Amino acid sequence: MTKKEKLVINSACLAKAQLDKAIGEQTARKVNAKENVDFHDDDEETEDHDDDDDDDSDHADDEDDDYNIGSDNKDCDGSSEDYDVVLQEIGSSCSEDDTEDERLQCSLLNSNEVKMKSVFIVLCLCIFTVQLVHYTECSLDTFAGDINYCEGGVNAPKLCPSGTYYDLTGADNATLCKTCNLSTTVSAWPSICAPCPAGFNCSQTGPPTLCGKGKYSIAGNGSCQDCPSGYVCPTPSELPKVCPGGFEPSVDSFQCVPCSAGQYAYNGSMVCQDCANGTYSIQASTTCTLCPPGFSCQNKSASPVPCSAGEYTPGGEMSCSDCPKGFYCPKNELSSPIACPNGTYSVSTGAVKCLECPPGMKCLYGDKSPLECNNGTYSTGGSVQCTPCPTGYSCVNKSAAPIPCESGYYSPSGVMACEKCPLGHMCPKVESTSLPILCINGTYSNITASTDCKVCPAGYSCLDPRQTPVSCIEGFYSPSGIPQCLLCLQGHSCSDGSKPPSICLKGTYSTAGKTACTNCSKGFKCPSDGMDTQTACGNATYANQPMSVECQTCPAGYACARSDQDPVECKNGTYSLEGSSECDICPAGHSFAVECPPKHWRGGSFTDYKEPVTYEKCTSKHK
Repeated sequence: MTKKEKLVINSACLAKAQLDKAIGEQTARKVNAKENVDFHDDDEETEDHDDDDDDDSDHADDEDDDYNIGSDNKDCDGSSEDYDVVLQEIGSSCSEDDTEDERLQCSLLNSNEVKMKSVFIVLCLCIFTVQLVHYTECSLDTFAGDINYCEGGVNAPKLCPSGTYYDLTGADNATLCKTCNLSTTVSAWPSICAPCPAGFNCSQTGPPTLCGKGKYSIAGNGSCQDCPSGYVCPTPSELPKVCPGGFEPSVDSFQCVPCSAGQYAYNGSMVCQDCANGTYSIQASTTCTLCPPGFSCQNKSASPVPCSAGEYTPGGEMSCSDCPKGFYCPKNELSSPIACPNGTYSVSTGAVKCLECPPGMKCLYGDKSPLECNNGTYSTGGSVQCTPCPTGYSCVNKSAAPIPCESGYYSPSGVMACEKCPLGHMCPKVESTSLPILCINGTYSNITASTDCKVCPAGYSCLDPRQTPVSCIEGFYSPSGIPQCLLCLQGHSCSDGSKPPSICLKGTYSTAGKTACTNCSKGFKCPSDGMDTQTACGNATYANQPMSVECQTCPAGYACARSDQDPVECKNGTYSLEGSSECDICPAGHSFAVECPPKHWRGGSFTDYKEPVTYEKCTSKHK
């Protein structure tokens, strides 16, 4: 620190040059010798003190005439030159008996290498009653006492009023004293204003006071401030600090305290925060750790707790979850439940194993509960799917093996119970039969549960195999095993519908659908068997009897105008040749005569001959 001299003259505030002249060269040399004291090095300081001790011994005889600061001048005899050197060192050591604030203040002063040293060289000249003050100027972060001023005509300086100062020599009245600002301090004596040191509170009227816990001040600020929220002020002379990660300010903001377990504070954070649900932390953590899979973190400040068998958690959870229905959790620390395999199930939560699917049920992958088999299906246990009841079997009991259908009964695949064979069908005891067998043509089944179809009897129709056979109507027939009655054939008769048609014999005929053959009518012929119609006799022929097989040619001498009547004999004078339908008149020049065979003759008249004859011209033999 810079050394200065200030001379305070009680009588007339003379300048230093005048004082040097007044007290003589010897006094000046003594003063200058005292100026060489060096306070910056402890070793040199020790040497200086040794020199001081020598000086003190040189003036031992003058001990009674020495004056300290504040001593009265009444003992000065006015003829001798008396002086004394006083060394004051403030804050150079700390005592264990000091209070906490005193120790802190002492520590601050020492840590800042603040050495407040003042050497007061007092030269008491009785004639002038002069005090020579020689001292080291205090640094900006320290303070000193009041500075005196002199009033004209007064032989002793007066102190500036409390809270004021004057930083030059030569002041002659109190109005020149300056008021200390709020960021400086002033003590009782000697009065001088200096910046308020860091860590202290300074008023205008008194010495600095140490900032309390949780407060701070910077040099020259003059007042202690509360440590800002989220900061700590362990040393009042230092700026507030942010706690490192995992710590937060104490209640009094004096120090950083570790975050409790279950809390965290990242670097730069101002306060510890509670861990989120599903996380945890130990003391002084910068982050919270996600609860691992298979563990629960109900207590955020404790280590994760493993899930028990029957429980699980995927991680990041406060508590373990019960294994859901359809799943199982067979061991500890599971991160996810295991779905029940096919053919098993779990009906309740918290299962450690899955149960086998019971008979009559199916259990798909991860099923919560068994599902009953549908009608027409079955299972015998441990099944993932129900099996359709096979063809020809019944599955009334879904939990048992299929039962074969009885004769006359049937069941397609997937049907619960066997059913009666329907009408028109047969159900023989064939296990592979899936459906009833429809009766074939010419057979029938007019009752249910039939094991076979019956052959349709002769003379009956079985168009609907479900119904009883129907008798053939007249003109129809059916042999056995024919589904429908047939129309009786032409040229046949069907008097018995159960028999085949009978062919009509010669002289008879029939159209279709007749029960009997019809006799051939007169004038008609039925020359062959199986005639479906009669044939009319031709011209000059006749059939004068029913059932004629052939028509007769009209004989000579007869007329056959109608084929259904007997021939009519020609009248006298007429004639007809064979096959004539009518008689012709005998032409002129002709007679109705027939030449007799040799050696024969015909007697009687012409009228005796009625049978047809040819005529000839009369000859010489017939006259």
